[in-house]
Amino acid sequence: MESNRFLGIAIARQQATVVCIDARNPAAEATDCFTVRPNPDAGQVPSLAAAIGQAIRSRELIYDQAAVALAGDFYAQYPIHSSFSEPRQIEGTIRFDAEEATAADAATLAVTFEILRPGADGSEVMVYSADRQALTDILLDLQPQQIDPVILEPDVVSLSRVLDKKAEFAHDFHTLYIILGSGSCCFLRNANKGHAVYGRRVLLAAKDNPLDDLARQFHLTVAGWPVEEPIQSIALVGDTKSIDLKSFSEKVFHPVKTVDLTLPKDSEAEPAQILAAWGAALSHVLRGRRADFRRDFMPYQGRRRILQKSLRIISVSVSLILAAAAVYFQFKTFRMNGYTARLEHKIADEYKAAMYGQKLPPNQPLLTRLRNVLRQAKQRQEGFGSGDDNSVVARLTFVLEAINKAPASVDVYIQQIAVTERSVRVQGDTNGRKSTLQLFDEMKKHSKLEIESNQVSPSPPRDKFEVTLQVKQEGAGQ
Repeated sequence: MESNRFLGIAIARQQATVVCIDARNPAAEATDCFTVRPNPDAGQVPSLAAAIGQAIRSRELIYDQAAVALAGDFYAQYPIHSSFSEPRQIEGTIRFDAEEATAADAATLAVTFEILRPGADGSEVMVYSADRQALTDILLDLQPQQIDPVILEPDVVSLSRVLDKKAEFAHDFHTLYIILGSGSCCFLRNANKGHAVYGRRVLLAAKDNPLDDLARQFHLTVAGWPVEEPIQSIALVGDTKSIDLKSFSEKVFHPVKTVDLTLPKDSEAEPAQILAAWGAALSHVLRGRRADFRRDFMPYQGRRRILQKSLRIISVSVSLILAAAAVYFQFKTFRMNGYTARLEHKIADEYKAAMYGQKLPPNQPLLTRLRNVLRQAKQRQEGFGSGDDNSVVARLTFVLEAINKAPASVDVYIQQIAVTERSVRVQGDTNGRKSTLQLFDEMKKHSKLEIESNQVSPSPPRDKFEVTLQVKQEGAGQ
């Protein structure tokens, strides 16, 4: 059963921050947040993945999926120009571009990217590269802890996702966001038209009064970013208590504001780490920004494996059901064959007895043969034709019966009797109108006949008539 809870894990070299969110909450707020470090007292080599797994189990966290955000010391980022504008084309060639830019063997790199600015002659792309073996080790350490992250992304992408959710970062191209921590900060700016993010993480020399160092790093950062549109304001996020906003604004020549994101409480983690873990968890809820290292060298197979396992179980279950159904119906077939054989033997004996020793007809259905015999018997019993009231012989017989029952005073002369498929037409004459009407009365009185139409015409000294008769339908009134 799905819990609709998702984990985000921000992994640094010596520690990891874990945030759990509940997707059923529209605000996607964090329901749990904690930081873990390797245990130096463990009997074997300390493992950060083992510490993460132990912390999750000790807190009895139930979740559906996990995502990992890598700290900046795991990867390098640099903008390059690609000759293509379609993401699939860029993905197919970005490794060669990265190899040229980093002067390293592409086989040792895990590469991902975001499009900064598409254009007619190609695209400006922000490339992220990391050591493939280091990322492989992270995944292989996490999987024995029952943690198989869906994506493995740079933390600047995770940070931008939180700002998309909690601030106006996705639609603000003129504001530089600075995430402050204890002794460090992270600069983030939305790229032109929101296609990707520029990010830079630096250490601050003076932890207690970082104002001058922060202003200097601001100018260095802005000068190093090839962004066409100028920065118009600065937003501070995180630990802003030691920053005098007015003084800082004067040093950087831009208006400065603070953004309160109401971070989950965790005194051991820097605000940037908490936000990165939070943003990684939001990757399951929000679509859009995504730069996945794992797609390059070890694609996530969790859903496919679950689907394959489910299909395998379903296939076995369906096979067992079909086998049981086949056995059941085969058994019923055997029983029905036995009943049929006994019934056929009994019918053969009874047919032989009824038909004076004749055997069953080999090339004719038994019911057809019996119906034919029954019809012939009825015909012989009734003494005419086929025994059908609608037969020609039967209808002629009915007409003659009606004529013969006419009174002796009726002198009738029949000129023609025409039998059609539906009726019998009689033409003739009588010795008067009275005799014609008496003849018609006898035809009406007949149990099998009814007059459909009649026509009389005087032709002295005789009375001509023409009458059309039909056989009464079974069940019709007399």
